[in-house]
Amino acid sequence: MPRWLVILVVALLAAVALAVAGWQAAARSYALEPRPVDTDAANAVADVDDGVSEIRFPMAMGETYRFAVPVHNPGPLAVRVTGFGGTDPFEWPYSIYPIIATDALRQDGEGRELSPLSPFAPLTLNPHETLLVFITMRYNRGTVSPCRKDWIAAMPVRYTVLGVDREQLVPLDPRIAFQAAGCPVS
Repeated sequence: MPRWLVILVVALLAAVALAVAGWQAAARSYALEPRPVDTDAANAVADVDDGVSEIRFPMAMGETYRFAVPVHNPGPLAVRVTGFGGTDPFEWPYSIYPIIATDALRQDGEGRELSPLSPFAPLTLNPHETLLVFITMRYNRGTVSPCRKDWIAAMPVRYTVLGVDREQLVPLDPRIAFQAAGCPVS
């Protein structure tokens, strides 16, 4: 085999290896951006507890809680969002607060709706779009301990970028809190 052919083959293999490494690095370092969490629930209260902003719901047996988690794709890549929340129903907080409904709508960079509110199904989120996800959870315990308080400070988001499956804990700001009656409030 001529020497120039060996050099060409080695150079091509090196270029392929660099391309694969770059693709993996880009996919594994890509991150979605959180946006402020919100709710329109009449029983929710916005507050600050120990310097942390929160949306607080009253903890009660069988109670449901609905809040909106915006997830922004900063670009430059499109991502396929495939799920929200933990996948293990025995894991905290989903063992006590299971997600019973997930609805979503896409917004453009200016906050205009690109799709109507509908039950969440995997979808492609283009660069500079925001996915506004309405999550409904239910308190799943038979009793409420006096003065108990729980909170969720991050929500797992599953997505695919450049063909690589990812899961990212998106911080919730303000965090979502659940508090039993009779507790002192800040």
